[in-house]
Amino acid sequence: MNKLLKGVCIAFLLLFSAEQGIAQSFWHQKPKIKDIGYYAFDAGIGVMNYFGDLNPLTQYVSTDITATRPGFSIGMMRKMSSRLHVRAALSWGRLTASDFKAADSQHPRHRYRYMRNAHFRNDIYELSVMGYYDLRKSEFVYYKRANATPYLVLGIAGFYHNPIAKTPEEFGNRWTALRPLRTEGQGLKRASDGTSYGKIYSNFQVAIPVGAGLKFKLNDRWDLWFDVSYRILFTDYIDDVSGNYANPNDLTSDLSRAMANRTMEATDAKTGKDRDERILDVNGVIADQRGNPTINGFGNDGDKRGEVNNVDIYIVTNIHLSYILNVGLKCPKFR
Repeated sequence: MNKLLKGVCIAFLLLFSAEQGIAQSFWHQKPKIKDIGYYAFDAGIGVMNYFGDLNPLTQYVSTDITATRPGFSIGMMRKMSSRLHVRAALSWGRLTASDFKAADSQHPRHRYRYMRNAHFRNDIYELSVMGYYDLRKSEFVYYKRANATPYLVLGIAGFYHNPIAKTPEEFGNRWTALRPLRTEGQGLKRASDGTSYGKIYSNFQVAIPVGAGLKFKLNDRWDLWFDVSYRILFTDYIDDVSGNYANPNDLTSDLSRAMANRTMEATDAKTGKDRDERILDVNGVIADQRGNPTINGFGNDGDKRGEVNNVDIYIVTNIHLSYILNVGLKCPKFR
């Protein structure tokens, strides 16, 4: 790890030195023109959308509009060249979805998600470093920026998440964190043979933002940015649904069992509306491994709960204003 860290630092220093060397050469060649580099502060608002086990990409051309939630961001940007900007930002946004709302109880493809009856809400706190590459080259003085410029976005982000859901009425109908309940047996072992259900997922995750946008020059100091970026994730537990049901006898509490298998609930915990009772006749009702009623195919060890091979993603649509704080940043001289 130390060798890798040293290598990254050396690479960064070499890249920084090369960038500064180019700018320094330009400065000496044309002394009357200021350096292209400047810093800008920005703040933005936007919306976030989720695709995953509760809202599959194959179901919609676009995501369910009722699940769209707001987001906010602040950042600091550095113009590195005539095309490249680098932005560090902090952001918050909310993701949500519900089988009760997103799945049709009578649709032959969607009704199995309706039977599952899962829902979640997840607040995302993200720290990102992203490169914005202008497709139109800028002039070398800040006030001669292009009036409109399309751009591409690529970066890396780390984020904190904690999916929650509402409990059934008998548990108070309150929002509760899902990760500690280990709803799919994460971090537990089967009492029958000692095999593991797999590792418990982390609240801290990494994402790769990829997107595109359009920038407008408002005046000498202000720019308006509009972009849409996908967050490519490395986890399938943004919604706390991924693989198979665990044996209910292996789960740690009555609340954990109730939150893992919600097929028999008569009302939707989130909205309080009645569920479609006809759904019980599709597969029929059986007893689970604990002796409690469940829909056939749901709730026993090995029954399918999610799409384990398809990781979740979320989409950020953002509008942010940036203000140029300084101009003509001079490069440091190296002896």
